Amino acid sequence: MSRRYLIDGYNLIHQAPQFRGRLNTDFEAAREALIHFVGQFSSAVRVPCVLVFDGMGTAAQHQPHQAHMPFLEIVYASQKHSADTVIERMVYKSERRRECIVVSGDRGIRDLCFAMGSLVMAPVNFLALVHDAQQSVREEITRQPPNSSIRRMEDRLDATQRAHLEALRKKLGD
Repeated sequence: MSRRYLIDGYNLIHQAPQFRGRLNTDFEAAREALIHFVGQFSSAVRVPCVLVFDGMGTAAQHQPHQAHMPFLEIVYASQKHSADTVIERMVYKSERRRECIVVSGDRGIRDLCFAMGSLVMAPVNFLALVHDAQQSVREEITRQPPNSSIRRMEDRLDATQRAHLEALRKKLGD
């Protein structure tokens, strides 16, 4: 089964205490912290996550994957559409709707996507899931002997990422 989380970004920010406090002082920092938070989760569990934010331009904009967050995709809806609309369309177009997990506090979009066959999750449940994943990673790292290869970041990367880092290391060394 190839799960994929479709997350209403601003909805999650407003539901999460660790980000909500930053909204009044630095909105951009709150969004970047959320991106980093979800990117770490998606990389740790190796499950794709799509963070969808409400409109910024005339057409939906997909931000390319960042090398250090290969399982995270960021989508900005157009000004004409909401994140809910983009998520609804993603579920509708999916050939495997049961593998889409919609994360939103908006009961309307959750009910609509559930009726189309996707799974749904409230932000508080997603935050608990991320917390559990973080705790599992911490426990796994502490169970390893001090010289274990799991403690080395390069041992946790796939071959493509390692090759990219080696090329960068060589370029910087020259």
